[in-house]
Amino acid sequence: MSSQEQPPNLNPREIQKKFIKKIFNIELYDYQIDFICDCMNLERIIGVFCRQSGKSMCIAIVAILEALRNSNENILLIAPTDLQAGTLFDKVSMYLRNSLLIGEIDTITKRQVILKNGAKILAHTTGEKGDTIRGLTGKVIIMEESAYIKDSIVYEVVTPMGAAKNAKFIKISTPFGMNHFYDSAFKNNWKLHQIPYSIPVKEGLIKQSYIEEQKETTTDIQFRTEYNAEFIADEDAYFKTELIQNCIFDYPLIEVNYAIA
Repeated sequence: MSSQEQPPNLNPREIQKKFIKKIFNIELYDYQIDFICDCMNLERIIGVFCRQSGKSMCIAIVAILEALRNSNENILLIAPTDLQAGTLFDKVSMYLRNSLLIGEIDTITKRQVILKNGAKILAHTTGEKGDTIRGLTGKVIIMEESAYIKDSIVYEVVTPMGAAKNAKFIKISTPFGMNHFYDSAFKNNWKLHQIPYSIPVKEGLIKQSYIEEQKETTTDIQFRTEYNAEFIADEDAYFKTELIQNCIFDYPLIEVNYAIA
């Protein structure tokens, strides 16, 4: 595929579905295609996805498509923890390497890919206060597990990253409290995609038996947030959102040498 070629403007939906099938050899469900189309065509998109509904796959494909059509620009993947940032970037790397776009790769490292058109996809963790990502700029800024990124980091660090580029912002997560993620979900200038478990069950992605098992093994609040994609008010929760967020921090993994004596 030529580096001058761009993904089509994504209406009607079937055009994009066939395009993704051709390029990535992936058959997506309608709700995933709808989300990807809006991510490509709109400037403020929020995806409230239940667990196991393919949200990271969707956002990895979006990042690649945006890099393909935004020459010499940064596509930023921001996540609360190093593990989440790395897992998402691994998906980006895998889909690129296994697609018709493999010839478009210039260089690829553990957390950065540069395409031949000069576009970069970079994955970063916010850290505890956002200090590690200050100063970055991006044309497209994607927040993975967005509900778990602290409000202070979103407003003071992440949002300014897009000021000079009039950037596109995409937030995707399961719900968690009444924070910036909740606020964006119900603002008129953000396009909301809310995907409870009933949608991937209907499509055949998740088995109903798995959902019934989760109902038996999780609390009501856990099930409603993780699988029904509901926002739960703080007054209904045992621990307040702010308290939990203040206890979340990233830390380096310790390598253990299991040398045999």
